[in-house]
Amino acid sequence: MAKKSDDIEYNKRIDKILTLIIGGLSNNEIKDFAREQTDWGISDRQVQNYIEKAENYIIKESKINRDGEIGKAIRRLNNLYKKAERIADYKVCLNVQKELNTLLNLYLQNNDELESLQDVLTEIKKLQNEC
Repeated sequence: MAKKSDDIEYNKRIDKILTLIIGGLSNNEIKDFAREQTDWGISDRQVQNYIEKAENYIIKESKINRDGEIGKAIRRLNNLYKKAERIADYKVCLNVQKELNTLLNLYLQNNDELESLQDVLTEIKKLQNEC
């Protein structure tokens, strides 16, 4: 059972170090914090190990699955749209739709895309007339 408490305490320390890193503190400032403002009673070397562990966590978290994150974002936005529509908050609906359009890159980027789209439409009309 003692191992579990040690793991919990270790994770709390890593979380605290992570918060300090995100807050912009340097390694030396984090070591000073651990020495002066905690009862951890650990060496600077151990604090450095915690810092490295927290930095590795940041690196790991930065490696995202883009398709998965886009899928989650789309589901969240669709859910938000549905809730806004239920209460007739059409301003929110419009903003959610705009966000979805941006996320899905539905807006034309430049005139070349517009011309290309017009060319496609022209070809479609030709094909329709031939049928």
